[in-house]
Amino acid sequence: ARARPPPLVNRREYLGVVDAVAMSASYAIALCEGRAFVHAVEAADDPDETREFKLPERGEEARQGAVTAVAATPALAAYGTDRGFVRLVSVRDRAAVAEHRHAEGAVVAVYPNAAGMKVVFVDEHATACLYDPASERVLPIPEPGGPPKKVLWDAADPDVFAVADASSFRVYLYARVTVDGPRVEFVGAHVLPAGCAPTSLVNGV
Repeated sequence: ARARPPPLVNRREYLGVVDAVAMSASYAIALCEGRAFVHAVEAADDPDETREFKLPERGEEARQGAVTAVAATPALAAYGTDRGFVRLVSVRDRAAVAEHRHAEGAVVAVYPNAAGMKVVFVDEHATACLYDPASERVLPIPEPGGPPKKVLWDAADPDVFAVADASSFRVYLYARVTVDGPRVEFVGAHVLPAGCAPTSLVNGV
């Protein structure tokens, strides 16, 4: 017998082209025409649509610029803008909890870890950096490969992540304490077999 299709839990229409969608278990963030729309994944969780909101906030569009990248963690919506902003917003409180202004150009991708305590972002020059909101530090990522295609955070170690390009992925460690202060350390590189794409990272593999 054929498996029954999963039930439809929500249907949304946006006033423009949807360029990207990121989802957590409870909410979605859709990038549309330079704005980010945050709403519940299941319509039943917010039948009156009172928990929906847009980013940037009203009156902040000119300062922050257009949204160019979105990502979701269980509690935080993350986004980047064409004016170089990287921001983390509490979905429950609708309030920004962290903000960084990148002076080198537009932010084209954001990759927060599950807790939203660290973010790797990529700018328009294909340069990746690590942003630590708690200390407000931004650190360069050494030994870059090709233009980053994806960043994966380790499911077992919140300080380990991998940056994948078209042919390899490179593993890094965020070392909070070294003789030279906090830094990102290159651990090693692995060749991606043709036709394969990394989907998860556990214990550096």
